[in-house]
Amino acid sequence: MKYLHTAVRVSDLDAALDFYCGAMGMEVVKRFKGHQRPCDIVFLAMPGDEDAQIELVYYHNAEDREKYGSFFSHVAYQVETISEPCKELMDKV
Repeated sequence: MKYLHTAVRVSDLDAALDFYCGAMGMEVVKRFKGHQRPCDIVFLAMPGDEDAQIELVYYHNAEDREKYGSFFSHVAYQVETISEPCKELMDKV
């Protein structure tokens, strides 16, 4: 299992970029528009360490920001197959 990124929903993309890039020193790795609803998705990493990223998600519509909030969204891992890690986790709970 390989860690990919942690997603955070933000209510102000410019302020979030000022913090993560300006204050923390992170850099934009990639940026694109969302597919399912109008949003910007920005992946950030520390210089030279693209293996650990933060994904910022900013919804354009105020209704979406209210509905989906401005908080933690998900932690992403890459696995060979999904069934084995799921079974192992389920056996532990």
